[in-house]
Amino acid sequence: MKECYRSAFAPSRIHFQAGYDDRGLWKDRLAHPLRNRPGPHGVARGIWIALLAGGAACGAANTTATPVVAASASPQSLPATAWASPSPHVETPSASPTAVCTETALTVVDLTYPGHLLREAIPLHVFLPPCYAPGGRLYPAVVLFHGKPFDELHWDEVGLDEAAGTGMGAGDLPPAILIMPRVPEPLFSKSDGGPGSYEEEVLEGLLPFVSSTWPIEHLSIAGISRGGVWALEIGLRNPEVFETVAAFSPALAVNYARPAYDPLAVAMSGARLPESVFLGAGQTDWARPKTLALDAALLAAGLTTDLEIVSGDHETATWAALLEPYLQFLATAWDDTAGGGG
Repeated sequence: MKECYRSAFAPSRIHFQAGYDDRGLWKDRLAHPLRNRPGPHGVARGIWIALLAGGAACGAANTTATPVVAASASPQSLPATAWASPSPHVETPSASPTAVCTETALTVVDLTYPGHLLREAIPLHVFLPPCYAPGGRLYPAVVLFHGKPFDELHWDEVGLDEAAGTGMGAGDLPPAILIMPRVPEPLFSKSDGGPGSYEEEVLEGLLPFVSSTWPIEHLSIAGISRGGVWALEIGLRNPEVFETVAAFSPALAVNYARPAYDPLAVAMSGARLPESVFLGAGQTDWARPKTLALDAALLAAGLTTDLEIVSGDHETATWAALLEPYLQFLATAWDDTAGGGG
């Protein structure tokens, strides 16, 4: 995030620190504002949340981290973590006049969540919309993965904060929660999908934490380069969780996943896919040929795609140029859903 933006819009910033104590138990070291009160947002960290159609099931607190294990030799599906809208963690709004939001700044939240596969605190960088009010409504949300060798601040450097803040402030983009996790190694580079991979970490660790912390609905997923491959692998294989999927310059040319976890193979498998997909790359980007191949495969499967090829290489300027069309894609998808799609 540029310093000029920080000073001009003065986004508020919340910090949260947590970790495991010497007994292996997850301990909060500084209370997060959303955790500092009873009610639907006061769910203890480490509790398993499974959102079911028509309700929610909560299991016992996870006090022992699951060790990282290699993905199995044969394709497997993860246990079904059924996600539904709306989230059960928000109160039904009372009938009262709708307040007019005059704020334009995003709230920046830096915190951690307890890893599911890795026994460590995993950083999250989150943008909350202007006039964010927990308990008052549900917000569409996007999980965004960084590229390699970057971290959870990568989307900040690309300019997502400015672009999304401008769009929300102008009313061109609905108020939304943008969630940028650090994708931890070795899961980022050394796994390809399914049990024991980053896919499991997202479905069994990240998403239960996110749903218990913020009132979300209409979940989307996106990523840049290597993160784009993960967004495609996880999003295409879990259409019941993610309504839309996006990849900026996905590194498919250097992705050596097994067929069950290869986005190109998944697109041609005949399996159910998400409602719509956004793909983008630069004109001279080494990721462009495979991006075009994936677009063709998705179109052949009958999927709606939005393909954007902009000037540039495999670089920050290319991904910055893709932000505006991607945010327009999201706004259209959310508008269609609000209009009766789901």
